[in-house]
Amino acid sequence: MDKFYRKEFYKPKIRRMAETLMNGFSITSDNSLVLALGNGTEKNNLEAMISWIERVIDERELSPENLCITVFVPLLQHDLHDWIFSRYEF
Repeated sequence: MDKFYRKEFYKPKIRRMAETLMNGFSITSDNSLVLALGNGTEKNNLEAMISWIERVIDERELSPENLCITVFVPLLQHDLHDWIFSRYEF
């Protein structure tokens, strides 16, 4: 299955994963994390979270069939931590 087809096929699962992560991390639905998680073109945090999940899947060559929340929680914690502290580096 090529990457495009796989991504389209698993979009509902990726969206549910994004919603679950946002809920678990108490991330609001505004656009405050678009630059931190997304590529900067997303309209809101949900779209940015979906972009982030898709990027993690591609970068780590994860199989969408085997995706689970426990894979993404530590990665999101790390990325948010890095983003928070990098904003204050001079």
